[in-house]
Amino acid sequence: MRGKTKKQESPYTKGAGAARASCLLSDLARLYYTAGCCRQTMGDNEAALENFLKALAFASKDCPDLQRQKITLHLADAYLALNRFGKAADTAAAAIRGRDPSSEVYLRHGYAMMKIQRPLQANYSLMEAYRRNPGDGRAVDYLGVTMHQQGAPTADPQIAALLIRIFREKETFFQRFSGAWHSQLSGTRFWPEIKKMLGIPDVAAIIRTLDSDPESLDALKTDLFTAGISRLLVSNRAYERLLQAARSVCLRRAMQKDRGNHTEKDISLAAALARNAFLSEYVYDISEEERALLDRMETGVSEPDAFCLALYAAYRPLYGSPYMDYAKRKTAFFPESVRTLVKMQILQIEDERRRADRIPALSPIEDEISQKVQAQYEAHPYPRWESGAPLYMFSNAPLGKAFRKTEDVLIAGCGTGKHVLVTKSMYAFPRIDAVDLCRTSLSYASRKLEELGIEDVNLMQADILDLEKLGKQYDIIESVGVLHHMRDPLEGWRVLCRLLKPGGRMHIGLYSAYAREDIVYAKNLIAEQGYSSSPDDMRAARRFLIERAPGDPLLSRLVTRPDFYTLSSCRDMLFHEQEHRITLLQLEDMLNELGLAFTGFSSPLPQARIAYAKRFPEDAGATNLKNWHALEAETRNMFGSMYQFRCGLRS
Repeated sequence: MRGKTKKQESPYTKGAGAARASCLLSDLARLYYTAGCCRQTMGDNEAALENFLKALAFASKDCPDLQRQKITLHLADAYLALNRFGKAADTAAAAIRGRDPSSEVYLRHGYAMMKIQRPLQANYSLMEAYRRNPGDGRAVDYLGVTMHQQGAPTADPQIAALLIRIFREKETFFQRFSGAWHSQLSGTRFWPEIKKMLGIPDVAAIIRTLDSDPESLDALKTDLFTAGISRLLVSNRAYERLLQAARSVCLRRAMQKDRGNHTEKDISLAAALARNAFLSEYVYDISEEERALLDRMETGVSEPDAFCLALYAAYRPLYGSPYMDYAKRKTAFFPESVRTLVKMQILQIEDERRRADRIPALSPIEDEISQKVQAQYEAHPYPRWESGAPLYMFSNAPLGKAFRKTEDVLIAGCGTGKHVLVTKSMYAFPRIDAVDLCRTSLSYASRKLEELGIEDVNLMQADILDLEKLGKQYDIIESVGVLHHMRDPLEGWRVLCRLLKPGGRMHIGLYSAYAREDIVYAKNLIAEQGYSSSPDDMRAARRFLIERAPGDPLLSRLVTRPDFYTLSSCRDMLFHEQEHRITLLQLEDMLNELGLAFTGFSSPLPQARIAYAKRFPEDAGATNLKNWHALEAETRNMFGSMYQFRCGLRS
C-alpha cells in the first residue's frame, strides 16, 4: 500500500506532473471564476457564489495568471450582495492574513464590518485601505459611516490627521464626520480653551474671552478646527455661539488701522468662518456694531486684503457684492483657502445662473399657491447641500449594484437634486424625469449632479398639476415632502396616480401632525410676534425662540433640529407659504379614496419598528395604519417630522 500511495502521489508532486496539475487546476479555477463573474453581472449572486467557491478551491498558489485574491474579492462581493455580511467579513479577513493584501481586500473587510455594526474593526481596515490607495474615495465614504456609528472615536493623532486631509482634499458626505471631529478636538492641547468657550452661554462673554486671552483665539486657528468648520454644517447652539463670537472678533481686527498684518493662520480661520457662514446661509445674528463695520468696509476699503475679504464673506455673500469683480480678478493672488471661497461664493453661483436659462419648462406655473411656493424656493432653494454620498454608498457591494431592469422613474418635486441622487442609486438603469417648481433649485441640482458624474437625468420646471401634459406613465413615482405644500394635496396625488403604470410603485412623504407639534407651536409664537420671512426677521425669530427655549420642552426640541441651523431650511420649517399636516388615520382615508394599497414605511426609527413588533406581533408586515396611529399617539415623534411610505395601485 505504501508503494502504491507513493506511486499515485508522484505525478502531482514532482517535476512535470506537478506543473501539469497546476495548469489543470488553474484552468478549472479560471472557468469557474469566469462563470461566477457572468452570473454576478446578471444578478444571480447565489450561482455566482457557488462558482467562486469552486474557483477558490481549484486555484493553485503557483498559478501565474489567476490570483486567489482576485477570486476572493468577487466572492466577498457575492456575500455582500446576498446580505451575508459575516461571511463576507470572514472571506476578506482570510485574504488579509495572506500575502500582501491589496487595498481592495481591506475595503471589503471594512465595509462588511460596517454592515454588521463593528465600527472599531471597520475603522482599522478602512483606514488601511485609504493608506494603501489614497486616490480611492470609497474608503473615505465608508469611514464616515463607521465613525458615525461609533459616535465618538477615542482621540487619536492618526484619526485627527486623517480628518484634516479628508476635509481639505476629498468630496464626501462630511456631516457623518461631525462626531469624530468633535471627539478629536477633545484630544488636542487647545481643547481646554475651546471647552471653556463652548460652556459660556452668552456670545458677548465669549467675545470678551477671545479679546482678553490670546490662547483662546489661537485654539480656533488649529488645522483641525478650521478644516472642520469649513466643511461641517454646525447644528449645535454652543458651537454656533462660538463661531458667532469668533467672526465678530476677527471682523474688528480686520478693520483696525494695522490691517494687512495677518498670518496665514489668521486668513485660514477667516476663510473657514466664511465657508461655514455660506453653508448656513448667514443664519447667525448680526449686531449693530458689526453692520457698521461692514458698511465702513464697503465705503472705505476698495481693495481688501485676503483677510478682510474673507471676513466680509463671512457676513455677506461675495456674489453681487461690491467686491465681486475685484475678487474674481485677484483670485490667483489669494491663498488657497480664499480661492476656494471665491469659487464657492461667486463662480459656482454664476454657473448656476447660466444653467437656469437652459432648463426647459413644461408649462407656465398658474396655480396661485404653486406660484407662492415657487417664489419662496426661488429666494431660498431647499435643501442646500454641499456634498452628497456617491451612488455606491447605497449599494450592498463596494463594486456596485446587482443587475435590475430599466424602469421609468418620476421625481415629482426634486428640489435641489439630493433626492435625485438617492433615487438614481436604487436602480441599475433608471430613466429619470425630475421636475420642480423652482428654476433656481433645478439649476443647483444640475450643477451638483454633474459634479457627481450624473448627467442622464431629465430636469424640468413643472407643476405637479400639469404633469399629465408629459403624456407618459411611470414604473416608479417619488414625491417626498412635496404634496403637503400644495393647495390640495389630494388633487396633486390624484394626478400622480394617473401617471402610474399598472403594477407601479409610489414613494410618498407627508407631514405628521404629531411629529411636528414643536414646529406648529413655534410657528404660532412667530405669528403672534409678527415676524416675516425676510432674512433679518428670520434671524430675529430664531433669537426669540432660542431665548425662550430653556424650560420649554417643545422649543427645546425645536432648537435641536438640524433645519433650525440654515436660513433656507429654517424658512421651509417655520415660514412656509403652505403646509398641511395629517394623522395616520387621515392617511388611511386618503389611500382608500385614491385606490392605493399601503405597503410599508421607509421612515420610522429602528426603535419604532422594534416597539411596533412587540406591541402588534400579529401584524408581521407592519402595514396596519390604525396600529401605527395608536403607537404614534403615545410616542409623538417616532417619524421625525414626516411619514415616508410606499404604496401602489390596488388590483
